[in-house]
Amino acid sequence: MNVIGANVLSEYGAKHPKALPTLQALYALISQANWAERADVEHDFGELARFREDGRLEIVLSETGCCVTLRIHCGLSVVRILAAMGL
Repeated sequence: MNVIGANVLSEYGAKHPKALPTLQALYALISQANWAERADVEHDFGELARFREDGRLEIVLSETGCCVTLRIHCGLSVVRILAAMGL
C-alpha cells in the first residue's frame, strides 16, 4: 500500500518513545500490505481494528497506550494515516 502521513506516526513516536517500535512495526505492516477489500484489513488486524461508520479505521494499540486512525482506499492501494493519539 502507498502510505500518506507516515510523519504522524514519527511525531507521536518522538513524543512517546515507548510506542515507537510498535508504530514502526505498524508502518511496516501497512506499507507491505496488499488489501483488496475490507475483509483483508480485518483479517490482518483482527480485534485491534474497529471500522467506524464514516469509513475510518481505528487501530487500538493498548500495550503502547495509543490509537491510530486511518482511511484506506483498497482500490487505489492508498492508506492515509490521519491521527495517532493516546487512549
